[in-house]
Amino acid sequence: MVKNVLFVTDDLLHHLVVQTNFFAQQFIETCRNIPKHSYVRFWNPTTHSEMKKFLGLILIMGLVHKPATHFYWSTDKIFQTPVFNTVMSRNRFNLLLKFFHINDNQNLPNPNDPNRVIEKLFENF
Repeated sequence: MVKNVLFVTDDLLHHLVVQTNFFAQQFIETCRNIPKHSYVRFWNPTTHSEMKKFLGLILIMGLVHKPATHFYWSTDKIFQTPVFNTVMSRNRFNLLLKFFHINDNQNLPNPNDPNRVIEKLFENF
């Protein structure tokens, strides 16, 4: 009998959303020299739904190999993979990738704590 197991549970998604938003906020508040035209200035908090899409695109990248990340959003017929453009923009993906976080850097969990996020992931996988 096959047991249905969610590798990425709603609790884990919520945790990733909170930590990613928190890290982005920390970065923006502490980085005084963000260039005027930096896409970092366009950050807005991520959501549960958007995080699912982001993780889905990362999984697809493991199946569909391209020479560089920007090729996933290419409109060139040789490199085109339309699903990426329809799910989210390249700039938004790059922002999420830049700020994607699992734990608060200022409050790292004890490596021996069995309730750490990484331990929960190992358990699920």
